[in-house]
Amino acid sequence: MVDLIKKHWKTILVFGIELILIAIFITQIQNLITPVSAYGDIWIEATSTAQWSTRSNHTLVDFNNKIWVIGGPAVERDVWYSTNGVSWTQATDTAQWTARIQHTSVSFNNKIWVIGGWDSTYNNKNDVWYSTNGVSWIQATDTAQWSGRSDHTSVVFDNKIWVIGGWDGSGNCNGSGNSYCRDVWYSNNGISWTQATNTAQWIARVYHTSVVFDNKIWVIGGNASGSYKNDVWYSTNGISWIQATDTAQWSAREDHTSVVFDNKIWVIGGVQEASPYYTNDVWYSTNGVSWTQATPAAQWSARYEHTSVTYDNKIWVIGGENAGGKKNDVWYLGNPVLKEIEVSATVQAWLSFSVSPTTTPLSPDLVDTGGGLH
Repeated sequence: MVDLIKKHWKTILVFGIELILIAIFITQIQNLITPVSAYGDIWIEATSTAQWSTRSNHTLVDFNNKIWVIGGPAVERDVWYSTNGVSWTQATDTAQWTARIQHTSVSFNNKIWVIGGWDSTYNNKNDVWYSTNGVSWIQATDTAQWSGRSDHTSVVFDNKIWVIGGWDGSGNCNGSGNSYCRDVWYSNNGISWTQATNTAQWIARVYHTSVVFDNKIWVIGGNASGSYKNDVWYSTNGISWIQATDTAQWSAREDHTSVVFDNKIWVIGGVQEASPYYTNDVWYSTNGVSWTQATPAAQWSARYEHTSVTYDNKIWVIGGENAGGKKNDVWYLGNPVLKEIEVSATVQAWLSFSVSPTTTPLSPDLVDTGGGLH
């Protein structure tokens, strides 16, 4: 037997390598067909301490090939930007708009917009500002047609800016009998605003999220008169709203974030009614009805009042707050398609090797015919 091994050691070695490669191939194929939920569980920290101060209730936009962080900490009016999430540059620490939190921001018509919010004197604002560079800001209006508010949402849809829901502190937002709003407004210039509806089909709410997906505006979760929600609604015109689901698979929550990425809607973190109150789970959906959990616990700490954006083909989670205080860390999730590309490359490399004409055939002496090797 020893002599046989010595005689055919090259053949045995090649055969062993082939077996190893087959095992690798099978593993990679299994990875390739693994349900896509596996791709949402690897988050990378760009920085644990960004140059801007710890904060929550800020806003975040993708503008001019940069990520922008706007306002938020202890009611400030600073503006920061980054091309990579690691190094940040301050555009200004004294923007022309008053210091605020719980405002909204969008990128529209080659400008960054700051809309409403809650200022340092505890007033809800209905002013609208814009900037082409993040440094100098111009006021579009001091008193938009919608009531001063905070904790609303804004999106860009149908070449218009939209303001959706929120809290106006009046005790009677649009005759609701409380300060929770369910009105929807739009503008094509930030100056003049038109009311699409003052009684959307969803319950008046704050701390919800909104995105544009599949040519629709979506309203997701939030707090409706003190009750946390996990319902999802959509509209093609901002007037009539259809409920996609009353009870999404993720727990009812507020102060989460939502983005559109990889042709899916994502729900990220937030605070829920039951312990543990702060969450770092991540969910996605292709239709707003059925939701899949990408991960129950992302690498970033559980939090709420953070911000998220899609930038550079990644989802970003920035800042926020939990029991440990406010954050200034930055995290991102890369494109899941890259995983499949890497696996495909591995498979192709194996196939190239396995069909190589230089592969040594098995020696007849090593064929087991039932009586053992001979």
